[in-house]
Amino acid sequence: MGFLRWFKKLFGLTRKATPQVLQGASAATTATKSTASARQEPGVPRKKQPKVVIVGIDFGTSGTKVVLGDTTTNLHHLLTRPEGRAEGAAFLFSSVVRIDGEQVFFGSSAVDHRNFDAEFRSFKVCLACQHGLAACRRCAHGTAQSGIFEYASPTGLIRLEAEHLATWYLAHVIGRAKQELSRRWGTDFDVRPVFNVGAPIDQWNARGGSELFTRVAFFAEKLSAIASNGIRVAELLDAYNAVRSKFLALPSEEERNVFVQPETAAGLMSFVTSPRTPAGLYGIVDVGAGTTDVSFFRLADFKSDEPRRMSFYEAKTDVIGAGDLDRCLAHFATLRIQETEGMAIDDNSVELLNAARIAKESLGRTGECVVQLNSMAAALSQRDVQACLAPSIQRMVHTYVETNHQAYKKEPLVSRWAAFTVITLGGGTKCQPVYSALRAKVPSPYNHQITFSRISVPRNFDCDSTASDNFDLLAVAYGLSFPPPDFPDILSPGRVAPIDFNLPARRRLDRDELYAK
Repeated sequence: MGFLRWFKKLFGLTRKATPQVLQGASAATTATKSTASARQEPGVPRKKQPKVVIVGIDFGTSGTKVVLGDTTTNLHHLLTRPEGRAEGAAFLFSSVVRIDGEQVFFGSSAVDHRNFDAEFRSFKVCLACQHGLAACRRCAHGTAQSGIFEYASPTGLIRLEAEHLATWYLAHVIGRAKQELSRRWGTDFDVRPVFNVGAPIDQWNARGGSELFTRVAFFAEKLSAIASNGIRVAELLDAYNAVRSKFLALPSEEERNVFVQPETAAGLMSFVTSPRTPAGLYGIVDVGAGTTDVSFFRLADFKSDEPRRMSFYEAKTDVIGAGDLDRCLAHFATLRIQETEGMAIDDNSVELLNAARIAKESLGRTGECVVQLNSMAAALSQRDVQACLAPSIQRMVHTYVETNHQAYKKEPLVSRWAAFTVITLGGGTKCQPVYSALRAKVPSPYNHQITFSRISVPRNFDCDSTASDNFDLLAVAYGLSFPPPDFPDILSPGRVAPIDFNLPARRRLDRDELYAK
């Protein structure tokens, strides 16, 4: 693997070094730190020991999560933002860009910046639409061409690509991560970051997908020093074009410190690499804010000195997620409030969507909820909730069933599909109606025993109780904070050929074959 060679070169190690040696080399920095300082001559600056930190970035449709993996201590630290009016928990960086005049604002600062001329969300999905990796659903800012946005600025009409927005936003996130690296370790160590960015496995596996996401992540790292809140649009465009002109071809893995990994595999790092996890057939259902990702894979047994193999039979991404449930509840609540209060409400307002999200998270077995907006409230019965959420949930379940059917074609033997385990990820699977619908559905008559499971919080994850309770949302970022050499051997669906069980029958050799002349 290219990263392993880069990692060895980083520490000046030989080609025969193993991952265990790499861990020992990085751990040695703490042992030599105190002795080196004790021998330090007065007036001579102490040479800092290197520390490699793996920055795992789960670039989400509506929210992004970042975890810092310290290769010296094997601890993983959650990156959080200052409290403000921003949406969601402190570990959630809103995937939103707002433009006010000529200035650009990112994430939580964009949410807190209430005066703006243009707002862009879900541009990760639009990035896939722009390059033909997903079907465009024609968002509010879209034009006739997928992934292209237009907005009226004080100086005229501005035309932006989804790739611009995704790169700029990711550059801002990387910049925030670099600031935290400097604050946390910069005084004592020569911090050498490595960035792992997640991508949906089906888009990563599609033609041109891996190159696209790698280009976006690589350009973002180059722009991270300037992608701060308040920067001018023209300045960002000029810088982006300059980087693109300089790197017409991306550097090799040995020459860069930015990598792209499949999200679904990253989300199961602690599960797959555990010796307690048995080999067998597994499914993953990850319902995020904007997408539903489903995949099926077969996990092989451990082999000595080799990474464990994950053979993905099929993976699908549908542009439907927990955010769609929020919008359905918000719309239904506005109708109810109009009936009772006689007041018209914008069902796309941030405040109402947040109220709908809170109501959705409170859904229990009764299926009832109350959408509370300031002094107004809309009480929704179980029948109301079912009516408004059913279409979206049915699409999620359909994706689960369809992926199962397509995966079966890779291993078309009925007995091999009798039992499997489904791992649920993402905040959407914690919504009771979604989880119940998935559990109630048997995708195929060949499936007899389906076990649903969640990933437990790893002991080496440094986080507070709120993050621990929401590890479903953080599992991908946590997995991405591991060095690529620690990843299992991932075979994407395009690399897994259907297993041929139609073996030719043995026939008896004839006389001429037995007694060749």
